[in-house]
Amino acid sequence: MKQIFKVSTNSLGRCPYCRNVDVGGSCFERGINHMLSEHNYQIEHIGTETIEGDLGLFHTT
Repeated sequence: MKQIFKVSTNSLGRCPYCRNVDVGGSCFERGINHMLSEHNYQIEHIGTETIEGDLGLFHTT
């Protein structure tokens, strides 16, 4: 493994290569597919993460 790139439903980011493709947040599925198909990334782990916010605990992917 050369590089790890985190995609989360909790945060919206940009593709580190294209810079014009949103990944994460509401674009979670599209971001995963983009990194797999356009940049040949492999999935290491998909799971939930519990985060504490103003309204209590909530889960992200």
